[in-house]
Amino acid sequence: MAIDLATLRTKLNNLADENVDATKANLWINETQKDFTNRFRWSWLEAKSSVNTVAGTYSYTLPSDFSNMLEVKVADLTATVPTAERLEKVSRDYLAENYPNFPEVDEVTATQNTPARYTVYTGALWLHPIPDKQYATYFKYFKDVTDLANDTDESIIPAEYRDALAWGAYAKWLIADEADQNQIDTALNMYENLIRKALEKEQLNSDTSGGYITWTRRDLV
Repeated sequence: MAIDLATLRTKLNNLADENVDATKANLWINETQKDFTNRFRWSWLEAKSSVNTVAGTYSYTLPSDFSNMLEVKVADLTATVPTAERLEKVSRDYLAENYPNFPEVDEVTATQNTPARYTVYTGALWLHPIPDKQYATYFKYFKDVTDLANDTDESIIPAEYRDALAWGAYAKWLIADEADQNQIDTALNMYENLIRKALEKEQLNSDTSGGYITWTRRDLV
């Protein structure tokens, strides 16, 4: 059975033992999803893509679900032994200060070479120097987390941990209802335990390291 938005609202209603307003329920579920996904550099938020460069073109459209870039590599597939080289990540300001001719003058003067660095600017991947030919460009990025809007929408969070969204939303409902603190604490503990379970599995399956961020009461109101 799919654990979609409608299912999560039903779980919330069961926990609250009443029919929670659907608009508020959706808001609290989405706020909880945002909190969950912001806790750690989850592997299931990572994605890979690629694009072939075009000589004289420095800007490339990123995937629609792009959020943040992790790394970019380029490879000259015409080389005898193609090797993917990691590009240096720089800011747009860095390029403007150190390479003032990029990109406008460089395009006109055909100042092109193998890309050595990149930046993400105005929703696009910019390569510098401007590519002088076709290169295979590979990149790894974090996916954007979109709100659940339709009843059949499913969270990006793996299904085995989606009950956390109902518990987090339940905690928010209890706080809004000015419920007993013990009830609030119980709901928060259930939520935190599900996140810890997900975190333990994540760390078992990867060498990713990062800080675990707790959900304090001030984040709930």
